[in-house]
Amino acid sequence: MSSILHALQNYQDEASSLTAEVLKLLRSIGQNGRGMSIRFREDFNELRRVTDENPDREELSPMFDPAHCDISRENGFWIEGVSPSGDIAHVQAVRVDTLGDTSLCEFWADNKPLFRPPGMNVDLDKSQFDASPASRMIGGRACYHGELWIHEDYRGLHLASKLANLAMLLAAIRFQPDYLYCLIPPKTVRTGLSVRNGYLHLHPHGIRWAVADSDEIYDEYLVWMNGSELTGLMERHPAVS
Repeated sequence: MSSILHALQNYQDEASSLTAEVLKLLRSIGQNGRGMSIRFREDFNELRRVTDENPDREELSPMFDPAHCDISRENGFWIEGVSPSGDIAHVQAVRVDTLGDTSLCEFWADNKPLFRPPGMNVDLDKSQFDASPASRMIGGRACYHGELWIHEDYRGLHLASKLANLAMLLAAIRFQPDYLYCLIPPKTVRTGLSVRNGYLHLHPHGIRWAVADSDEIYDEYLVWMNGSELTGLMERHPAVS
């Protein structure tokens, strides 16, 4: 908890109305999380090391890998959950991109390799990035929220939404985004996780990936909310109850 409180002190002006909600979430996670401690991290080389050493994880997404892009404390952070024995129990990450007048789908198309689904062989040139109307509308400061993983020992404890909301709160405080979004596979959509996390908009065809040497299309859903929706939702905080 101390690393998160220290991070909040660095952004005290932005944090004033949301800090109390962060503290509520941390207490709730502490009460229900079997002793999991939460740390605020900004070293993405360390995130890559943690991911590489975890046999239960796919490779780190290129958009969070400093070997593939410019990612640092200036435009991202990640959260680490640690068990009482010192093992990694949870990770998730957030990055912000200043799109300006560029739409989200244009940004995706200009940075295709960064958004490639880990572990999949896709044809970047045949994939479609502008199928969702929302992706043509989203711009400004856009935060991507991803890499959410929880160790199996901590699943079934109703922690996923609390942990996701923690990152969403910190994104609101740290970056004050115009939009916050995720790209999620259909199997995750079917679980209802994005709705429980509080994302207010869900669209199929976020990115339509053309699977290499195949006619198959892998369709990632775009889930998102705008900045005022994010702040309003976090102040009401559905995941604590």
